[in-house]
Amino acid sequence: MSRDLCDLRIHDWVSMVVSLMILLLWNVMLIQKVF
Repeated sequence: MSRDLCDLRIHDWVSMVVSLMILLLWNVMLIQKVF
């Protein structure tokens, strides 16, 4: 059971990091378009 909780936490952390990376890439693309 603890293993499942750990997997869920890792999955949440990975999804959060991926979303942050997408936001960063999106901002970079917008900045490149503006400049």
